[in-house]
Amino acid sequence: PETIMIKSWAQITDVWSISDPETVEKLMPYHIWNEQFVRDRLQWKPRQPLYLLLLRVYRLTPQSITYDRDYGGCRSWITLKSAISLENSNLVLTDDDYLKLVQKIKSI
Repeated sequence: PETIMIKSWAQITDVWSISDPETVEKLMPYHIWNEQFVRDRLQWKPRQPLYLLLLRVYRLTPQSITYDRDYGGCRSWITLKSAISLENSNLVLTDDDYLKLVQKIKSI
């Protein structure tokens, strides 16, 4: 595409490494991967753990940026070529709701 619409941003609040399949399975309700992907990933690189990142997500007023070839390919993170405004960001979850989820995840 010539442009990309940015509608949210996230701040990483916690990071853990996980290599135990049972723990990953218990975390299924809290992450975006399906069971098959997790199983495949753990078998593909058994000595390299998965990383669990807890994200504090914010909604933005939608902003359009110009697509750059550096954004393409298989990437977890990219650095934007131009800054976007984070003004008027709104939390997706309240502080209380977020902390409750974090505690559930930490207990696993």
